[in-house]
Amino acid sequence: SPSVDSFFQVEKYNIQPGTEKASQVNCTIRLLSHEFRHVFQYEQAGSIEAFLPTYLQQIVTVGYRNAPFEIDARAHERQHA
Repeated sequence: SPSVDSFFQVEKYNIQPGTEKASQVNCTIRLLSHEFRHVFQYEQAGSIEAFLPTYLQQIVTVGYRNAPFEIDARAHERQHA
């Protein structure tokens, strides 16, 4: 279901819900939310240099879909998009 932020984003640009453009806006918001969560993760790690080895090790060990940082980013994306 769309969040309040998504609703206001759609209204701000006069994009009709259920249209292809509304879908594109939602995808963009979700992508940005996901990627900004990775920014938060590396800030919590202290730097991107500290974050990256752990992130890559997770992907190598359990795969992209099951990497804890990716699971967290997808959960954040669903909550904020």
